[in-house]
Amino acid sequence: MKNVALITGGCQGLGFALAEEFASHGFNLFLVSNDAPRLREAKKYLQEKYKSEIVLLAQDLKEKDAAKSIYAFAQDNDIEVTALANNAGAALYGAFAEAYFEDNANIIKVDIAAVVDLTHLFLREMIARHNGYLLNIASTAAFQPGPNVAIYYAAKSFILSFSQALSEELKDSGVKVSCFCPGLLKTGMLETSGISQSNIMTTFKPIEPRKAAKIAYEGLLRNKLVVVPGAKNRWRAFLPRVFPRKIVLRLMSGITSPRPKKTKD
Repeated sequence: MKNVALITGGCQGLGFALAEEFASHGFNLFLVSNDAPRLREAKKYLQEKYKSEIVLLAQDLKEKDAAKSIYAFAQDNDIEVTALANNAGAALYGAFAEAYFEDNANIIKVDIAAVVDLTHLFLREMIARHNGYLLNIASTAAFQPGPNVAIYYAAKSFILSFSQALSEELKDSGVKVSCFCPGLLKTGMLETSGISQSNIMTTFKPIEPRKAAKIAYEGLLRNKLVVVPGAKNRWRAFLPRVFPRKIVLRLMSGITSPRPKKTKD
């Protein structure tokens, strides 16, 4: 199977929206997620709407050698990955020191290690073909520290820096690199991570994944290195560069602090 977009976390949220976007532009799909039932539901919906061939793989990116398993599956099934969208992400809201050791480690495995490993494995083939697309999903979180969401914000900073460096290395390779940095998205991760308990929810307005996916795809095709959707988000990405770090931390501490609990009269 050729002209394939590999999308991690491809059965819900932004990942599913990206699957729709790639399929609507003629890509076949290789969707990876740890949620097998939702993968099957996603495939059924996409097959009814688009002509794309769709292959599924239930794989937890937290598992050891997850990226190697995905790559081996692609090799065994003659899947030629043209576009890699490193979308899957994990986050945890709360003080770093109070989190379980394993939870902190799992965020790093999904948000950093899996991205690096998958990129390394599939990138060499793209370079050999002198054709390919690499879409890394970061966040406006990449532009400043995030107290109470420390690892997630730091991980997105890594993804942004990693993508920028790769873009320079690959400028003559035929491989396009884009790092998508949206603000809040209306996805289930807001609840599962606990971020919905913070003032972030009252400070920023979430956007729909489908709208975000369209912007991300268009930026990738135009070879736009860093894509930040929306004027307000672009200001939020810019201001931490010019404000003193102590002020940025103080502001972010307020934004990422827990929302006051409502009291009954």
